[in-house]
Amino acid sequence: MFDENNKSPLVSVLYVDDEEDLLTIGKLFLERTGHFRVDTQTSAKTALSSSSIETYDAIVSDYQMPVMDGIEFLKTVREQYDDVPFILFTGRGREEVVIEAINNGADFYLQKGGEPKSQFAELSHKIRQAVRRKQAEKSVRESEKRVSDIIDFLPDATFAINQKGEVIAWNRALEEMTGVPAVSILGKTHDDYVTAFYFYDRPLLIDLIYEPDETIEMHYPTLFRDGSSITAETENARKNGEIFYLTIKVSRLYNQEGDITGAIETVRDITPLKNTERELFTSEQRYRSIIHDQTDFIARFTSDGTITFINEAYRDNFAPLLDLKDVEGKNIRDLMQIKNYSAVEEFLRSLSVDTPVREMEREVTGTDGEKHWQLWTVRALFDEKGTPVEYQVSGKDITRRKRDEEEIHAAYEELAASEESLQSSYRELLTSKQALVDSEFRLRSLIDNTEESVSMIDEEGRVIEWNRSSELISGIPKEVALGMYVWDLTFRMAPAEHQDAEHRNAITEALRSSLKTGVPVFPGPQVISGKRPDGTTIITRQRIFSMKTDRGYRFGSISHDITEEVLAKEALKESEERFRGIAERSSDLILVFDHRLCVTYASPAARTILGYEPHELLGKSYEFAIQNFFEQGGDVISHDAKEVLNGESKGKRVYERDIQIIRKDGTRAYVSIHAVPIFQDGVLTGAQASIREILPEEDDREENR
Repeated sequence: MFDENNKSPLVSVLYVDDEEDLLTIGKLFLERTGHFRVDTQTSAKTALSSSSIETYDAIVSDYQMPVMDGIEFLKTVREQYDDVPFILFTGRGREEVVIEAINNGADFYLQKGGEPKSQFAELSHKIRQAVRRKQAEKSVRESEKRVSDIIDFLPDATFAINQKGEVIAWNRALEEMTGVPAVSILGKTHDDYVTAFYFYDRPLLIDLIYEPDETIEMHYPTLFRDGSSITAETENARKNGEIFYLTIKVSRLYNQEGDITGAIETVRDITPLKNTERELFTSEQRYRSIIHDQTDFIARFTSDGTITFINEAYRDNFAPLLDLKDVEGKNIRDLMQIKNYSAVEEFLRSLSVDTPVREMEREVTGTDGEKHWQLWTVRALFDEKGTPVEYQVSGKDITRRKRDEEEIHAAYEELAASEESLQSSYRELLTSKQALVDSEFRLRSLIDNTEESVSMIDEEGRVIEWNRSSELISGIPKEVALGMYVWDLTFRMAPAEHQDAEHRNAITEALRSSLKTGVPVFPGPQVISGKRPDGTTIITRQRIFSMKTDRGYRFGSISHDITEEVLAKEALKESEERFRGIAERSSDLILVFDHRLCVTYASPAARTILGYEPHELLGKSYEFAIQNFFEQGGDVISHDAKEVLNGESKGKRVYERDIQIIRKDGTRAYVSIHAVPIFQDGVLTGAQASIREILPEEDDREENR
């Protein structure tokens, strides 16, 4: 049901009183306001027997009733339905009844009597106040849970400490990494949490966040600073001697005023990645060694004949006076001194996607002036459109075999011996070739099966490596990426606001400069934001490395998808800002105390209610408030507060009182004070209080009562 005037939901109220006339009057008045829907019961027993009691937004009850009085009714409601707002509305005005009602969890106590209109107007006000308070508390709990869940479900191991160095957060990923449950580490300090990572005492990166870089690098040589955040890699040994590697990022935590409140550290085990990098390097070195140790002539050249690679055997046979780096970049027809290159071109045109490999024999004149025969295996490499972009050739001198074939008719036995020798050589060749294939397959398997995006560009800036993870992260298929200039690929993945001629030229010039100097555009790990072809945003942490070749520099990139991580952090920040905004916009003064009951937060309403700026209250104890704000009643408030905090008020740790205060400028005002202590695992960690000014018309109603 809704209020027809403002379309807001009606507040459902259960009104219990053994006086039926009063029930009728109360129901009529409350519903006439347009804010309430009221159901009535003449006894607490009847009300409790209803299955719908838990659906009410608030309960109003008389004190003196037969069978079960209002206090017993209140106790039962608190046991069964916990925090539903409960207002005791009674003609009995004894102080012990008031105390008993508050101690058992009554939200408000109102005494009957006086003019009915004023009386029920005050009841209406208290009902709305109690319901709003419950809704606000629920919202705060939900917001805090959302923030806690975000931290707890971050994929990277994460923990945080406060200014005292005490652990205030320890998520599930860190529990899995260390084997240390959060319940056993929260509230502990360095001596406790360092043993979760190492078997000896050493400073963690989070302990050094306030130190200069020179001090940090004594413990973490691989250091990168981004504003107030620090990222480092570290190598350590476990108790069993096993080496492991971690990437660690530490950032400072700030409050709304910009003061440092602690620090947060994320830890990622990169041991598998490091092991993979070493294996890739070893495999690549082995691969290159095999290629260069081959006796066969091996070369690669583009469709226009430009040589991109030759091995030492090729150089020794066709250009013995040149270094390897001097040969690459020359034209294949000049190097091989091919007079009838049109025949070669015709042979190359015969290669297709369906038939990419063919063999050919070639007769040449050697440096000794003798005729020699060579057997060449030619493989064409095609782009996504089926156009040949590069050729790989492998040749060997088969003069001996040819001569043996010519002598076969002269001596059969000699031929047999020669053939056996030839077959033996051929088997050796097949073995060597298979070893090369196996090595290349292992290297390819490692690259394609790593979770990290691995890419590489050649000396001209074209993409020559694009593994499966690169396809998944970027959304660009391998067949599209291979052969593209890296600046075209980078521009294609750039955010929409950077896709213009100016940014395209800047990207092109920067990457071309890197190819000349060997210095990466980004010298350290970088967080890069871009977009996939489908328009979705992708955020990666990227590390670029360079390799010097005979032709120039090549660059490789290893990237990790951190989109979810970044979005999670943004959501966490948004939740925290939203939570703080509730207090900042409230007309009530909200105060938060630490375990010493000193103010750690004061909302802007301090100006209107107390006449103090919020920062003037920070660090002040509640004794300061008693001495400065209360002309009368300070001793009572001090006694009540200590009783609530010590748990002596029959287990109900809630305090509420209406009282007169003195503002900073000497003026007086009536306020309603609501305070609750905050306990964690039975230990007092702080308290929260809200102070609302009682408007003059509310004061008049109080006097009438």
